[in-house]
Amino acid sequence: MRDSLYFSISHFSVCYGAKFYNPNYIYYHEIYTIMKLLIADDNERMRSMLKKLVKGVADEIIECSDGKDAVALYNEVRPDYVLMDIQMKEMDGITATRLIKKDFPLAKVIIVSNFSDQKFRFAAGNAGVSGFVPKENLIDILNYMV
Repeated sequence: MRDSLYFSISHFSVCYGAKFYNPNYIYYHEIYTIMKLLIADDNERMRSMLKKLVKGVADEIIECSDGKDAVALYNEVRPDYVLMDIQMKEMDGITATRLIKKDFPLAKVIIVSNFSDQKFRFAAGNAGVSGFVPKENLIDILNYMV
């Protein structure tokens, strides 16, 4: 170990093998983090469209087709953002959002739905969503994620 690790007090550098590092220099490439995204929508074509839209922003995309699965996947994966449909079969997106936000208050859930009338926006707001995007304006999703 003594041969592979070298400290130079006078130059404030560290050598690991053949590479010299200055401890006062920040290596930005080592700080890079991966953005994870969860898409919860019962329509496979819509999930595919959303994946194409965010593929340049998100590094890892996880999909599910129901709110119940979204809650379980959020607990397991802890994505940075969730794109959540409202109307799904077993558990709707509003209920799923409420359950996610109960355990993870800082979770960022964006509702993406065909239902854009005031009662759905109000229910989504009460559940704690970070944003509400009608499906006819999908490009607006990027405003919430960037």
